[in-house]
Amino acid sequence: MRTIFPSFEYNDTRGAIRWVYATFGFLELFSAPDSGELVRHVQLQPGPNIIMLGSVRRHEGVASPQMLAAARQGFYVYVDDLDAHFKRARSPGVEITT
Repeated sequence: MRTIFPSFEYNDTRGAIRWVYATFGFLELFSAPDSGELVRHVQLQPGPNIIMLGSVRRHEGVASPQMLAAARQGFYVYVDDLDAHFKRARSPGVEITT
């Protein structure tokens, strides 16, 4: 049974969804709303797990660590072939720092 559901907020949530889909092959299980720039809540499934993403909503007090300059986000995903994944993750516009 899953007991931990990481949640991340982004300025460009639809872009983040496209990136994790292309890079990791995550499946989108649910999105509210299902289109448009604002994402109140989306569930993505990497294998047997679920992560949740949402848009920054300043008027609701929902901020990203980038905005706060006080915290960072990160998540760890196991992959079978690290070298192949690294090549795919190094897509245009992605900076790999570590």
